[in-house]
Amino acid sequence: MTADVDSPWAEQMAGAFGLAVGPGAGRVRQAALGEVTAFRMAGTPQVLRRTARAIRGADTTPVKVCAVRSGELVLHREREGELRIGPGQLVLYDTARPYQLRAEDRWSCTVMTVPRDLLALPARTLAAVLAHRFTEQGPAAVLTQLLDTAVVDGPIRADAAVLLGRATVNLLTGLALEHEAPLAPDDALRAAVLGHIRQHLGDPDLGVAALAAHHGMSVRTLHRLFQDQEWTLAETIRNLRLDAVRADLADPQLAGRSIMAIAAARGFRDQAHLTRAFKARFGITPAVARRG
Repeated sequence: MTADVDSPWAEQMAGAFGLAVGPGAGRVRQAALGEVTAFRMAGTPQVLRRTARAIRGADTTPVKVCAVRSGELVLHREREGELRIGPGQLVLYDTARPYQLRAEDRWSCTVMTVPRDLLALPARTLAAVLAHRFTEQGPAAVLTQLLDTAVVDGPIRADAAVLLGRATVNLLTGLALEHEAPLAPDDALRAAVLGHIRQHLGDPDLGVAALAAHHGMSVRTLHRLFQDQEWTLAETIRNLRLDAVRADLADPQLAGRSIMAIAAARGFRDQAHLTRAFKARFGITPAVARRG
């Protein structure tokens, strides 16, 4: 789905990105790609600020990708200086941290916002690529071309949009992995465990003991791999299942399946448990999520 946003520029920036706008004007066009959103933006010289206050009031803090199409944008983050982004370059940055984007002349760019939970990346890998300037080669070139096509050439059928959103996430993950240094042994093993979990979410018996046996380690060692992560191993399995259920509920190709059939395919056996866990994670029930 694509749409031109007709509200005043400052209102658009506040609503879409939680940005405060200095003097200036612009226009934006957006496309919903499942849980990913793509934007094509253009404007006059100005400053866009993401403040700590805006972050505190935000419901989500996605990872953001900005590919400059014309002009130049200057990204400034506290204690990290400035990064100039020109045509044919793109940068990833974290909306959970304050930042400023400055344009000294007319500019245009393509932007993509991605819920951080969708990126199957170790924390170290994500940290290494945030605010790194990429040139449009390899995965970066394919990613920006796909985003430009999604926003400029729309409208896109809803089922195709969901698939395109998944493709952009995969490309972004590939871009990050291509950039990173070789993983430390624990990071590599953790990535292997996460990959196995994602491939076997539909197995209701997937759990710590089964994972430990599959990877030839003790349960204690497996728990240690996740002790410094945002989630415990059990929480990781549950949350990845819930994320998959939510994505499936938004997939028009699965509209004919019942909620419980979708959930069962992701490893849930009990509808009451699913509803409680889903609401605890997302603040809404699966039925509400399906209605959009």
